[in-house]
Amino acid sequence: MEHRQRNRWPQQGSASAFCLSAHRFGEIHDLRMLDYGEGGMGALSQQPIEPGAPVTLGFDGGYTAARGVVVACTPVGQDYRLSFRFEGSIAA
Repeated sequence: MEHRQRNRWPQQGSASAFCLSAHRFGEIHDLRMLDYGEGGMGALSQQPIEPGAPVTLGFDGGYTAARGVVVACTPVGQDYRLSFRFEGSIAA
């Protein structure tokens, strides 16, 4: 199991994950942010995204869109707790 190397801080807000993997390309998942840091973020989603899936992350409010990868997907009640590792920002 991977452990994060950078701190994250509690965060509220919404975001979306656009799937880039071949078999799920174009799927958009609405996210509720839980935490955010320089290297990644945690969020809740109503649908799972498999670990290893590449995504583009967009945010409502002051964050720059980013490329990332799903590193964990854990069921939490009716939702899924997703962990993302950022792999680069996207130019505006």
